Amino acid sequence: RAPEHGRMNSAVAATALRARITQGFELLRRGRADLARQLADDLVAAHPGHPDVLFLQCEALLEAGDAHAALQAIEAAAAAAPGAPA
Repeated sequence: RAPEHGRMNSAVAATALRARITQGFELLRRGRADLARQLADDLVAAHPGHPDVLFLQCEALLEAGDAHAALQAIEAAAAAAPGAPA
């Protein structure tokens, strides 16, 4: 039973993460780049290699006018994406 419980916790965590990423993009859509960037930074700290989190960070940085940091974030997201060349 323990492995099944672990899979369920993992699925719940993935759903929660997806909801927070969606929240970040919604903040950007509403013109709240400051809050989106803060959320993205928190998510990157908790999930440093997650490509969707890094993509959100890229978009928030770009919206905030930090093109250099946005480029670094999108490069990291591309490298972390499934199927990315090693």
